[in-house]
Parts: sequence; C-alpha cells; structure tokens
Amino acid sequence: MQLWTWLGVAAGLLIALPASAQPTGAFPTESLPAGAARASDPHAGAPEPVVHGVASQQQPEQLSHPVSEPVTVPPPPSELAEAERWYGGYTLLTDGFSLASAIAGALAEPDGGPFFLIAGSGYLFGGPIVHLVHGNPGRAAASLGLRVALPIAFVGVSAALDDCHGRESCGLGSLVIGVPLGMAAAIALDAAALARDHEKRPLALVPTASLGRNSALVGVGGSF
Repeated sequence: MQLWTWLGVAAGLLIALPASAQPTGAFPTESLPAGAARASDPHAGAPEPVVHGVASQQQPEQLSHPVSEPVTVPPPPSELAEAERWYGGYTLLTDGFSLASAIAGALAEPDGGPFFLIAGSGYLFGGPIVHLVHGNPGRAAASLGLRVALPIAFVGVSAALDDCHGRESCGLGSLVIGVPLGMAAAIALDAAALARDHEKRPLALVPTASLGRNSALVGVGGSF
C-alpha cells in the first residue's frame, strides 16, 4: 500500500515538473508597452515627422535701394523765368582803382596831374563801361547820370545848409564836403541798384519718383 502511495507521489511530481520549468519572468508580447516593443525591434525606424501642409506664399519683391527716375518735361515756349545776376563787384573794382589814383596824385603833388586825370576818368566812365560790357546800355547811361548829378546835388545841398554871411570861403567848403559825399553815394547806388542782369530762362520741370522699402516719394524739381 505504501508502495503505491509513493508511486503516485512520484508520478505527480513528474507531471508537475514541465509546468514548473517555464520561466516566471516571461510576459506575453501584447502586455509590453509600445516604447518597449519598438526598442526590442531592431528593424523599427525613427518615427516619421508629421509635416503640416503650408501653402507657399510668394513674397512681394522689395527694392533694396531707392529708385529715382526723373523725367524731363519740356516747358511751353511762353513759360519763362527771370533770373537776376549781380555784377556790382566790377564797378566797385573800377571805382577803387580811381580812388587809388586820386590818392597817388595827392601824394605826388605838384606832379599829380596825370593821376587826378586817371582818377576822374575812371570815376566817370569806369562804371558805365562795365554796364556796356554786360549788354546794358540803359544802365550805362543811368550810371553816368548818377556820377555827374549826385556830386552837384550834394554841393548844392551843402551850400544851402551852410551860412555864408561874412565868409569868403563858403563855396570852397561846400565843394570839399559835397563832392566826396556825392561821389560815394553815386558809387554805392550804381553797384547796389544798377549792376544787375535780368535774363529770361525757360522753365524746366522734372517730375521725380523714389521708391524705397517702406516709403514712396513723388515730387517735382526743376530750374527757374
């Protein structure tokens, strides 16, 4: 009886041995996490990036440098501008030469006659000649009239203001004062008012356009 008992126990152990030989740490593939399954597969590649569809937009062409394209518009023949040019420096130069000649004549007395002649001629005709060279005969005549009339006028005013009662040299004093003042006034007026050219020039209008990266400028330029 005991023999059969031991045989039964041995048979039970033999039957239970294959089941206990399986590893206890094995898990089915379905129970593994997704990351562990990818790590265990050597042929599994990196996940493909997801690319969202972006519509290509064509950027507007931008200019890196301003563009200026002036266009000259020919003016009508009747549109003329008057330009003024001053040439009084030439009249002052001739008068300065006349003054220097007069000073030289005073220092060269009693032989200063030629110097005084040069000084008087330069004063009377120097300015008018400059006007004639610039094509202004009317201004030349006005210049000569000023240079003769103003000294005489200043002498007359000086004689009228001076009290000549009881003095014999009254007229000489008026000449000494009135002539230099009248000559100086004539020289100043000639250079300031008469020594100017008035030229007629055609108008030239030039429309301009300048385009920048963030700005646009449109204007009109020209010479007047």
